[in-house]
Amino acid sequence: HIIGPTAYFKASPFTGCAPLNVVFTDTSDTEGSAIVKWIWNYGSSVDTTLTGTANHPYPTPGNYSVTLTVIDANGCTNSTTAFNYIQPT
Repeated sequence: HIIGPTAYFKASPFTGCAPLNVVFTDTSDTEGSAIVKWIWNYGSSVDTTLTGTANHPYPTPGNYSVTLTVIDANGCTNSTTAFNYIQPT
């Protein structure tokens, strides 16, 4: 059994007309210590935040995969990817 975070997230909206402004919300589970850093790979750029919420614009239509990496206070990390998750039209 490994103690550390398990990355999960949700986004809204995940489809719509471009330009599409998407709000990402961390829904990760933690075991051991609190998450202190979130690294969001939006499929078009990467951003590091100190909170579990992020906003990202998608000005161009396409299918974008999104990866969230979470890091807890002990330095433990976990990542999850949602493939073709954001789909501006």
